[in-house]
Amino acid sequence: MALKPKLLMIGERYTCSSTDEWIDRLRLLYSYLPDYPTIALQIRAKGRPDLLFQAASLLPSHPRLIVNTALSDARDKGWNPIHLPESELSAASIDRVFGASIHSQESLDKGRNLGAQYLLYGPVFAPLSKDSHPVGLEALRKICAQSTVPILAVGGITPQKTVSVLQNGAYGVASAGWIMRSRSPKDEINRFVSILTRKSAD
Repeated sequence: MALKPKLLMIGERYTCSSTDEWIDRLRLLYSYLPDYPTIALQIRAKGRPDLLFQAASLLPSHPRLIVNTALSDARDKGWNPIHLPESELSAASIDRVFGASIHSQESLDKGRNLGAQYLLYGPVFAPLSKDSHPVGLEALRKICAQSTVPILAVGGITPQKTVSVLQNGAYGVASAGWIMRSRSPKDEINRFVSILTRKSAD
């Protein structure tokens, strides 16, 4: 099963004011998956495995619904596909379709050797949903030039900034705060997809 989204929507719990609001937003974004074959949705609830399990239990399985989790939990719950934190790339093998977060060349090599379908690199710009120091476009360009695995740029990603990360080698983008907090997420998805599709055709 190939998992190479151009747009990865990160459904992070803390982007919403309540769990009910978060679940509703996840359900809404999930409903868009059939209409957009190049997008994927990731369920993320950092530090709250109970909420992660709740959300994953409520949404039907889909090849582009990704659970952000540890490998041991994925095996225990039967989750597939999954997204792994960088620390999980020390595993000897990974028996799931997966993507992962990376912040270095070493992690890039580990992810590639373990069979990652995509790798998330950043934050390229100052994140919209948390405080973190951006790595910048030059660092993105260097990591993309050394990767045979699709790199998705993350961190401060908006439709306006998408062109610049694609010009620096990114395969696609990941968005948390921009889409999760939007009053009209489908309009934002359309903006992202239009740019990503146009640049792919160039």
